[in-house]
Amino acid sequence: MWDVRNMLKFVRSYYLYIFYWFAEINKSKSGAPSKFIGFMMISLFAIPIKLMSIMMMFWPFFETPFSEIIEWLNNLTFFSYYKGDVTGLSILFWIAGILVGYLICFKNIRFEQIPERLAAHHFLSTFSQVKLVLMLALPVFLFLTLGFLGLGLS
Repeated sequence: MWDVRNMLKFVRSYYLYIFYWFAEINKSKSGAPSKFIGFMMISLFAIPIKLMSIMMMFWPFFETPFSEIIEWLNNLTFFSYYKGDVTGLSILFWIAGILVGYLICFKNIRFEQIPERLAAHHFLSTFSQVKLVLMLALPVFLFLTLGFLGLGLS
């Protein structure tokens, strides 16, 4: 039976899988894993995209007291570049991604302990580049699909 604690352990292991294998793939010249690359992949890409997807899924169904603040952050533009604007909401998601990424990747676990933790889950116990790419592509697909369906912020 699944309970909340086991689900949260699996979610942490899911992110540890991405962190660990990106660190292993991008080894430094000395052969040490690049924990920085793994952490950046988790905190600046994987977690913010998931948070945005979750927000886009549930935004239309709830009128929160923070709606005006979220709308203001979404309209606040820090700077623009050729692919679009960087808004206050995106900065907020990146900050949340860094904080959650730190808690997942470095809090109460050493890098050497990660393979042992991943071995507890059959799906995460072996490395596959296809699995790694799909684990990153699923939230992006969800985010884009919700955006195309018009379920996101407008």
